[in-house]
Amino acid sequence: MALAKEYSSRRVCHGTLGEIEAAMLYLLVRVSKPRRVLEVGALCGYSTRWLLSALARNDYGRLESYDLQNVVDGIISEHRDRWTFTRADVTNLDLGDFDLIFIDALHMNAFAKMYTRRILAPVARATPVVIHDIYNPLMMPLYAPCRRLNASDTAALYDLHMDCFRRLAANWTRAHPGNDFLYGPEQTSGEGQELLAWLARTSRTASPIINFQPYNAPLFALGLRDLYLRLGILNPDCPYNQPAAFFLLRGAGDQSASSDIQYFDPSSINVADAKHAAAKRKKRGRLGSSKAQF
Repeated sequence: MALAKEYSSRRVCHGTLGEIEAAMLYLLVRVSKPRRVLEVGALCGYSTRWLLSALARNDYGRLESYDLQNVVDGIISEHRDRWTFTRADVTNLDLGDFDLIFIDALHMNAFAKMYTRRILAPVARATPVVIHDIYNPLMMPLYAPCRRLNASDTAALYDLHMDCFRRLAANWTRAHPGNDFLYGPEQTSGEGQELLAWLARTSRTASPIINFQPYNAPLFALGLRDLYLRLGILNPDCPYNQPAAFFLLRGAGDQSASSDIQYFDPSSINVADAKHAAAKRKKRGRLGSSKAQF
């Protein structure tokens, strides 16, 4: 909790991994205990801090980050011994094997074509993968009018956005029968279409594809967000749409569905129970302790 509060202030920069996805990524590292972690797209180091903190808590593993910009100065010094940063185009490098892969870079289908072929395809063994910003309809020109909508709370704003998306999509479909506006190599809505198409063509998923956002699972996502707000570890102004895909990538040539990797299953989280436990801790005066950590 202390870690989440420290990082949720967004002192690093905007446009980074959302707090909910960051915490789930942190838990994934804590549970899977990877020896070697790949980060593609460090931006200003926000996700880098979460990854390094999880590795430090594990007392095991190293992080290798790649970006076209220099992010070295934004990383807390006590974790640098577990971290290697390379300023380079990762798709032009021979990286070898990793135990966990996190990609948050250029959110276009054209880039997804590159990293699925050059980074994901060569993976030899079952590996947890997290891809951030796989889909954001508010980035699409068709849905630009929906950006102006506002509401008093996240759930109401989600409903307004969904109604707006459906109305505009229906209007477009009636005006352009037989055409598809959702996919294109330079589409700015995220790289999810190309990523999911590649996974479907290759059958490389060894787990469900998990997403923690309202577009996929509104009850879970909004309930978890409400819990974070109650615990005081989420910025109320943080946008709710920070979609990431969490999945287990099957190794190349591996046709079995089984894996020895312990993979985090969000269905094991009972939001109601978590809220009840948080309320009990708060009543006992424990909530907010500087010693509280994940």
